[in-house]
Amino acid sequence: NRGALDTFQKILHIINEEEEIKPLADKIISEIKKNTPANDCAIAIYDSHDLTLLSEYKDPLLKLKVSKKTLTKVIKNKEAFYTQGEEGAEDHSKLLLPLFCNDKIACILILVIQEEDFQKNDELRNLFTMISKLISVAFKKQLKMESLSKELSDTRRLQYEFDFIGDSEPMKKVYNMIHRV
Repeated sequence: NRGALDTFQKILHIINEEEEIKPLADKIISEIKKNTPANDCAIAIYDSHDLTLLSEYKDPLLKLKVSKKTLTKVIKNKEAFYTQGEEGAEDHSKLLLPLFCNDKIACILILVIQEEDFQKNDELRNLFTMISKLISVAFKKQLKMESLSKELSDTRRLQYEFDFIGDSEPMKKVYNMIHRV
């Protein structure tokens, strides 16, 4: 289907264009809402050990609750899981797609979608599978870049402190004393 391919290409373009996680997530969510039968969606990052929510990218008005039992299934099995409003009357039916799960964090795409739309449409399942793989690669890359940027910043700070100490008066006296010996 041409629509699915167009959506996939647009998301691929967004991934190649954005360099920060927040705008990347916002644009991906917007594209999914605009071009798929998903009523809404979110991208959530959880701690893999205690399942606490670390980051969430979604419409501020969207209230999504996911039980620890459901999260455990998605993270442990590393496969999609469909829930039917398990959390209460105001909760939505949703599809959870694991983007990546490692020993520290689990990133999950949460789609608010009707079961009929997802179960009866192979093309839609394939589209969401491809999209989740693209998002997975993009988020891994962005999280790694943020980690490297923080490490570089820490290294620069330490280098500055070292340079400052090395140029201080007490250190100059030590250098002069060593030079005389």
